[in-house]
Amino acid sequence: MEKDKCDKIRRISQYAAADKPASENHGIEVKKGDILWTIKDVTDFTISNSSEAVEATDGEGVVIERYLRSKAAEASGSNALFDMPLAAAQAGTKITTGAVDIDFHDVLKMEKDATELTLSKTPKTGGEPEVVYICNDDGSLGEKLEVGAGKTVTYADGKLTFTTTPAAEKAVNVFVPYTYTQENAQKFTNFTDADAIPGRCVVEGIGRDVCSHALCYFYVIAPYAKLSLDGDLNLGTPDATHDFTINFMREYCGEEGLYTIITC
Repeated sequence: MEKDKCDKIRRISQYAAADKPASENHGIEVKKGDILWTIKDVTDFTISNSSEAVEATDGEGVVIERYLRSKAAEASGSNALFDMPLAAAQAGTKITTGAVDIDFHDVLKMEKDATELTLSKTPKTGGEPEVVYICNDDGSLGEKLEVGAGKTVTYADGKLTFTTTPAAEKAVNVFVPYTYTQENAQKFTNFTDADAIPGRCVVEGIGRDVCSHALCYFYVIAPYAKLSLDGDLNLGTPDATHDFTINFMREYCGEEGLYTIITC
Protein backbone atom coordinates (compact mmCIF):
# COMPACT_ATOMS: atom_id res chain seq x y z
CA MET A 1 0.00 0.00 0.00
CA GLU A 2 2.45 2.61 -1.21
CA LYS A 3 -0.22 5.00 -2.52
CA ASP A 4 -3.03 5.69 -0.09
CA LYS A 5 -5.84 8.21 0.12
CA CYS A 6 -6.50 9.40 3.67
CA ASP A 7 -10.19 9.32 4.64
CA LYS A 8 -10.04 10.58 8.18
CA ILE A 9 -8.05 10.80 11.40
CA ARG A 10 -9.68 8.44 13.88
CA ARG A 11 -7.88 9.50 17.03
CA ILE A 12 -4.90 11.44 18.36
CA SER A 13 -3.52 10.64 21.81
CA GLN A 14 -0.57 11.62 23.95
CA TYR A 15 1.02 9.50 26.68
CA ALA A 16 3.20 10.96 29.44
CA ALA A 17 6.91 10.33 28.88
CA ALA A 18 7.91 10.24 32.54
CA ASP A 19 6.69 10.51 36.12
CA LYS A 20 6.07 14.00 37.44
CA PRO A 21 5.51 14.13 41.21
CA ALA A 22 2.69 16.22 42.62
CA SER A 23 5.23 18.35 44.50
CA GLU A 24 6.55 19.63 41.16
CA ASN A 25 3.17 20.05 39.49
CA HIS A 26 0.92 22.09 41.80
CA GLY A 27 -0.33 18.99 43.58
CA ILE A 28 -1.19 17.05 40.41
CA GLU A 29 0.67 13.76 39.95
CA VAL A 30 1.54 12.47 36.48
CA LYS A 31 2.66 8.87 35.96
CA LYS A 32 4.63 7.60 32.98
CA GLY A 33 2.22 6.20 30.40
CA ASP A 34 -0.78 8.21 31.60
CA ILE A 35 -3.02 9.30 28.73
CA LEU A 36 -2.72 13.07 28.90
CA TRP A 37 -5.43 13.62 26.28
CA THR A 38 -7.15 11.82 23.43
CA ILE A 39 -9.43 13.29 20.75
CA LYS A 40 -11.52 11.57 18.09
CA ASP A 41 -13.39 14.37 16.27
CA VAL A 42 -10.40 15.65 14.30
CA THR A 43 -11.44 17.77 11.32
CA ASP A 44 -7.98 18.49 9.91
CA PHE A 45 -4.40 17.53 10.64
CA THR A 46 -1.16 18.71 9.04
CA ILE A 47 2.51 17.95 9.68
CA SER A 48 4.91 20.73 8.73
CA ASN A 49 8.60 19.87 8.30
CA SER A 50 11.40 22.40 8.41
CA SER A 51 15.20 22.51 8.39
CA GLU A 52 18.03 24.98 8.49
CA ALA A 53 20.28 25.14 5.45
CA VAL A 54 24.03 25.71 5.76
CA GLU A 55 25.97 26.28 2.53
CA ALA A 56 29.65 25.53 1.92
CA THR A 57 31.19 27.93 -0.62
CA ASP A 58 34.56 28.39 -2.30
CA GLY A 59 36.66 31.53 -2.32
CA GLU A 60 34.46 33.13 -4.98
CA GLY A 61 31.23 32.39 -3.15
CA VAL A 62 30.19 29.51 -5.41
CA VAL A 63 28.06 27.01 -3.51
CA ILE A 64 29.87 23.69 -3.25
CA GLU A 65 27.38 21.87 -1.09
CA ARG A 66 24.21 22.61 0.82
CA TYR A 67 23.73 20.90 4.16
CA LEU A 68 20.34 20.64 5.86
CA ARG A 69 20.51 20.67 9.63
CA SER A 70 18.27 21.29 12.63
CA LYS A 71 15.36 19.34 11.21
CA ALA A 72 12.08 19.98 13.02
CA ALA A 73 8.46 18.91 12.67
CA GLU A 74 5.28 20.54 13.88
CA ALA A 75 1.78 19.08 13.68
CA SER A 76 -1.34 21.20 13.83
CA GLY A 77 -5.04 20.54 13.53
CA SER A 78 -8.51 21.08 14.86
CA ASN A 79 -11.01 19.05 16.84
CA ALA A 80 -14.67 19.63 16.06
CA LEU A 81 -15.55 19.74 19.77
CA PHE A 82 -13.98 21.46 22.76
CA ASP A 83 -12.00 18.85 24.70
CA MET A 84 -11.31 19.44 28.39
CA PRO A 85 -8.22 17.16 28.76
CA LEU A 86 -6.66 18.70 25.63
CA ALA A 87 -7.27 22.20 26.97
CA ALA A 88 -5.67 21.18 30.27
CA ALA A 89 -2.63 19.78 28.46
CA GLN A 90 -2.37 23.04 26.50
CA ALA A 91 -2.06 24.75 29.89
CA GLY A 92 0.66 22.33 30.99
CA THR A 93 -1.47 20.34 33.42
CA LYS A 94 -4.18 17.67 33.80
CA ILE A 95 -7.80 17.86 34.79
CA THR A 96 -8.81 16.94 38.33
CA THR A 97 -12.20 15.75 39.55
CA GLY A 98 -13.76 16.68 42.87
CA ALA A 99 -15.82 19.23 44.76
CA VAL A 100 -15.52 22.77 43.39
CA ASP A 101 -17.06 26.02 44.62
CA ILE A 102 -18.96 27.73 41.79
CA ASP A 103 -19.82 31.42 41.70
CA PHE A 104 -23.34 31.13 40.35
CA HIS A 105 -26.43 33.21 39.75
CA ASP A 106 -30.11 32.58 39.25
CA VAL A 107 -32.47 34.75 37.25
CA LEU A 108 -35.79 33.94 38.87
CA LYS A 109 -39.21 35.09 37.77
CA MET A 110 -41.28 36.60 40.57
CA GLU A 111 -44.97 36.51 39.78
CA LYS A 112 -47.14 39.54 40.48
CA ASP A 113 -47.66 40.12 44.23
CA ALA A 114 -45.36 37.20 45.18
CA THR A 115 -42.98 37.58 48.16
CA GLU A 116 -40.87 34.39 47.96
CA LEU A 117 -38.36 32.90 45.56
CA THR A 118 -36.70 29.46 45.67
CA LEU A 119 -33.07 29.13 44.52
CA SER A 120 -32.17 26.48 41.95
CA LYS A 121 -29.04 25.41 43.89
CA THR A 122 -28.19 25.09 47.57
CA PRO A 123 -25.65 27.74 48.57
CA LYS A 124 -22.58 26.63 50.51
CA THR A 125 -22.18 27.83 54.08
CA GLY A 126 -20.85 31.35 53.79
CA GLY A 127 -21.89 31.59 50.15
CA GLU A 128 -25.52 32.58 50.70
CA PRO A 129 -26.94 35.53 48.73
CA GLU A 130 -25.92 38.91 50.14
CA VAL A 131 -27.65 41.05 47.52
CA VAL A 132 -30.26 40.65 44.79
CA TYR A 133 -31.05 42.85 41.79
CA ILE A 134 -34.42 43.58 40.24
CA CYS A 135 -33.97 43.27 36.48
CA ASN A 136 -35.05 46.03 34.16
CA ASP A 137 -37.34 45.24 31.24
CA ASP A 138 -34.33 44.97 28.90
CA GLY A 139 -32.65 42.39 31.16
CA SER A 140 -30.06 44.74 32.66
CA LEU A 141 -29.63 44.94 36.42
CA GLY A 142 -31.73 47.53 38.17
CA GLU A 143 -32.51 48.16 41.84
CA LYS A 144 -30.14 46.51 44.33
CA LEU A 145 -31.60 44.99 47.52
CA GLU A 146 -29.49 43.74 50.44
CA VAL A 147 -30.13 40.33 51.95
CA GLY A 148 -29.88 39.67 55.69
CA ALA A 149 -31.50 39.98 59.09
CA GLY A 150 -33.45 43.23 59.32
CA LYS A 151 -33.01 43.87 55.57
CA THR A 152 -35.59 44.13 52.80
CA VAL A 153 -34.82 40.51 51.83
CA THR A 154 -34.03 37.54 54.08
CA TYR A 155 -32.67 34.10 53.18
CA ALA A 156 -33.33 30.72 54.84
CA ASP A 157 -33.45 27.09 53.68
CA GLY A 158 -33.03 27.86 49.97
CA LYS A 159 -35.66 30.59 49.88
CA LEU A 160 -35.61 34.37 49.63
CA THR A 161 -38.38 36.26 51.41
CA PHE A 162 -39.19 39.90 50.55
CA THR A 163 -40.80 42.13 53.16
CA THR A 164 -42.29 44.16 50.31
CA THR A 165 -42.85 42.57 46.93
CA PRO A 166 -41.01 44.19 44.00
CA ALA A 167 -43.71 42.68 41.77
CA ALA A 168 -46.61 44.80 42.98
CA GLU A 169 -47.48 46.00 39.48
CA LYS A 170 -46.29 43.12 37.30
CA ALA A 171 -44.09 40.03 37.31
CA VAL A 172 -40.36 40.80 37.41
CA ASN A 173 -37.10 38.89 37.06
CA VAL A 174 -34.70 38.85 40.02
CA PHE A 175 -30.93 38.33 39.61
CA VAL A 176 -29.52 36.39 42.59
CA PRO A 177 -25.73 35.80 42.92
CA TYR A 178 -24.40 33.17 45.35
CA THR A 179 -21.84 30.36 45.69
CA TYR A 180 -22.58 26.64 45.76
CA THR A 181 -20.42 23.51 45.84
CA GLN A 182 -20.54 21.23 42.79
CA GLU A 183 -19.56 17.63 43.48
CA ASN A 184 -17.60 15.57 40.90
CA ALA A 185 -16.70 18.62 38.84
CA GLN A 186 -13.78 18.64 36.43
CA LYS A 187 -11.35 21.53 36.45
CA PHE A 188 -7.85 22.66 35.55
CA THR A 189 -5.88 25.80 36.32
CA ASN A 190 -3.52 27.50 33.89
CA PHE A 191 -0.57 28.21 36.17
CA THR A 192 1.97 30.74 34.89
CA ASP A 193 4.95 28.44 35.59
CA ALA A 194 3.48 25.24 34.12
CA ASP A 195 5.30 23.86 31.07
CA ALA A 196 3.80 21.43 28.56
CA ILE A 197 4.03 17.80 29.68
CA PRO A 198 6.13 15.85 27.13
CA GLY A 199 5.03 12.49 25.88
CA ARG A 200 4.58 10.02 23.06
CA CYS A 201 2.02 11.18 20.48
CA VAL A 202 0.10 8.61 18.42
CA VAL A 203 -2.09 9.56 15.46
CA GLU A 204 -4.44 6.88 14.10
CA GLY A 205 -6.10 7.21 10.71
CA ILE A 206 -7.92 5.24 8.04
CA GLY A 207 -7.68 5.48 4.28
CA ARG A 208 -7.99 3.48 1.08
CA ASP A 209 -5.48 2.13 -1.41
CA VAL A 210 -5.84 4.22 -4.58
CA CYS A 211 -5.60 1.14 -6.82
CA SER A 212 -7.51 -1.61 -4.99
CA HIS A 213 -9.67 0.71 -2.85
CA ALA A 214 -8.97 -1.65 0.04
CA LEU A 215 -9.36 -0.17 3.50
CA CYS A 216 -6.04 0.54 5.18
CA TYR A 217 -4.83 2.04 8.42
CA PHE A 218 -2.03 4.47 9.03
CA TYR A 219 -0.25 5.70 12.12
CA VAL A 220 1.97 8.64 12.89
CA ILE A 221 4.08 8.00 15.97
CA ALA A 222 6.16 10.78 17.52
CA PRO A 223 8.17 9.34 20.43
CA TYR A 224 8.71 12.73 22.07
CA ALA A 225 6.24 15.56 21.58
CA LYS A 226 5.06 18.65 23.42
CA LEU A 227 1.89 20.64 22.90
CA SER A 228 2.32 24.31 22.18
CA LEU A 229 1.04 26.49 25.02
CA ASP A 230 0.17 29.27 22.55
CA GLY A 231 -3.24 29.56 20.96
CA ASP A 232 -6.86 30.48 21.46
CA LEU A 233 -9.66 28.61 23.21
CA ASN A 234 -12.77 29.35 21.15
CA LEU A 235 -15.69 28.95 23.53
CA GLY A 236 -18.23 31.53 22.40
CA THR A 237 -19.76 30.06 19.23
CA PRO A 238 -21.42 26.68 18.52
CA ASP A 239 -19.32 26.07 15.38
CA ALA A 240 -15.98 26.87 17.03
CA THR A 241 -13.23 24.25 16.76
CA HIS A 242 -10.56 23.32 19.30
CA ASP A 243 -7.24 24.05 17.60
CA PHE A 244 -3.90 22.59 18.66
CA THR A 245 -0.24 22.54 17.70
CA ILE A 246 2.19 19.76 18.66
CA ASN A 247 5.96 20.04 18.40
CA PHE A 248 7.64 16.75 17.41
CA MET A 249 11.16 16.60 18.80
CA ARG A 250 13.99 14.12 19.12
CA GLU A 251 14.55 13.16 22.71
CA TYR A 252 18.03 14.51 23.34
CA CYS A 253 19.47 11.30 24.81
CA GLY A 254 17.47 9.01 22.53
CA GLU A 255 18.12 7.66 19.06
CA GLU A 256 14.55 7.77 17.72
CA GLY A 257 13.59 10.18 14.97
CA LEU A 258 11.09 13.01 15.00
CA TYR A 259 8.23 10.76 13.89
CA THR A 260 7.44 7.56 12.03
CA ILE A 261 4.58 6.93 9.59
CA ILE A 262 3.24 3.38 9.30
CA THR A 263 0.63 2.04 6.86
CA CYS A 264 -0.92 -1.41 6.96
